[in-house]
Amino acid sequence: MSEKKTKEKTTNLDYKSFSAITEIEEKYPVYDLEFKDGTKIWNPLRIYLYFYILEAELRNKDIFYKKIFNMLLEGIKPIHIPKKHYTICAFSSGRNRRLRENHYYDIMMDPINEAIDKPMLICEWPGPNGKHRIYDKPLFSKDMTKIQLSIYQKAFWKLLFQRIAPNINPTQSSKELFYNILTHYATKTSSDVNQLITDVEKYIAILPTMKQFFNTFLQQITPSIVLLVGGHSGFNMALIQACKEQQIPTVELQHGLITRYHAAYIKQKKTSNYDYRPDYLFTYGDYFTNLIQQNHAFPAKNVITVGYPYLNKMKKKPPIIPQPIHNHIKAYEKNILITSQWNIAEEVLLFVKRVSSLLQKSNNQIGIIFKPHPSDWREYNSIINQDNICIARKYDDVYELFKVSDVHSTVYSTSALEALSFSMPNLFIDVGKRSVSDIFDIVDNKSSFIVNDTNEYLLILDKIFKNYKKISEKASQKAICYFQPNPEQFLPHLISNILKKNKK
Repeated sequence: MSEKKTKEKTTNLDYKSFSAITEIEEKYPVYDLEFKDGTKIWNPLRIYLYFYILEAELRNKDIFYKKIFNMLLEGIKPIHIPKKHYTICAFSSGRNRRLRENHYYDIMMDPINEAIDKPMLICEWPGPNGKHRIYDKPLFSKDMTKIQLSIYQKAFWKLLFQRIAPNINPTQSSKELFYNILTHYATKTSSDVNQLITDVEKYIAILPTMKQFFNTFLQQITPSIVLLVGGHSGFNMALIQACKEQQIPTVELQHGLITRYHAAYIKQKKTSNYDYRPDYLFTYGDYFTNLIQQNHAFPAKNVITVGYPYLNKMKKKPPIIPQPIHNHIKAYEKNILITSQWNIAEEVLLFVKRVSSLLQKSNNQIGIIFKPHPSDWREYNSIINQDNICIARKYDDVYELFKVSDVHSTVYSTSALEALSFSMPNLFIDVGKRSVSDIFDIVDNKSSFIVNDTNEYLLILDKIFKNYKKISEKASQKAICYFQPNPEQFLPHLISNILKKNKK
């Protein structure tokens, strides 16, 4: 696809999806939709609808059947729980572990475990492909268990059959309302309404089954508080509702970019219903706290600025990088780090290859480090063969890569905010499908810039390198807006307050 054609298809999918959901909430009594147990369907449904056109690639049939196969393989394995009780139960993922000092460190949960002296179990759910990550080195975490649905449990088979032939009709208070909502969304987003209904029914049907699974699991370890990453995934929403039924407070840790159209965090219409939503949200910084508090997806008082402990820790450490990357950076005077996203990887890859070719033709001593997203399933070693591109492993720590790179590029990744903390300028790429300027206000043309094509990319890149010291200082100053310093000072007090409040 030519760069001209790429521009012609530009559309803001985030806005399109979010505005359709907002219209639905104004037009329909959305909270009349209920499961048999009386819990409301709308909160998980609105989040699923938001991601529906953004993550269409994940509904590929080949990926679906591979995931089912992997779930069967993982389901044979038993779940091992080291103890019977933990004060804190944390739900994470293998994608959050980075190899550091010969141990795999969970960047979301291990810093909290270090800061809070209480028994903590980290539960790792399989990745998007249905498989657990395999570790070739010890884990840093004291107590960790891999959690999955077992083939020896009714929930596994019930979930499998619901994915193949969902049946949610008896659980809805209003069948007509359900289909009217889906028809409205399909019309506004140019989606196939019949396919949308099928996909939504498969998704909604799993929530009661997963909630039942988590109710049983939580009764085994009786935690006093549950921490989680990504409170808007289907399984995590089922976990949250199970916690509500057992009166266990849930805390979501911010793990990515929260934009002005992100339906999991932004809601324009007031509500008193928070079924399937976390009780608390700990944010990176005041920018995000203020954004969410001004809207209605969470109770405002339960959105709390904490900071990002792992980021704070890593800024003080010297770089540790794999040998191939070390060899690469020595071969070039300057290096660009490009962080990709799995759902727009094809567009990013095409752009990167074009930039690479232009840099080679100009004999420019600028190298590229290409970092796939941790959820990306592609094998880039067989896709990329340009000499000036070094492919990082998808689980390599991006913070280590920041320390040895000069400029950071992405489309809309959270890594752009984190790059600022390492005094790195950002050069955003508008690939046409999604643009950061439409969803977030980071582009200021002082520390963060945006381009539409490869020629403009090279022009702005040249401008950055000619004024690097000044632009780098601007990046460091801007980072303070997004990340609260010294989060370790706040965490123990906040967790203790939530535990005390829940005992009353």
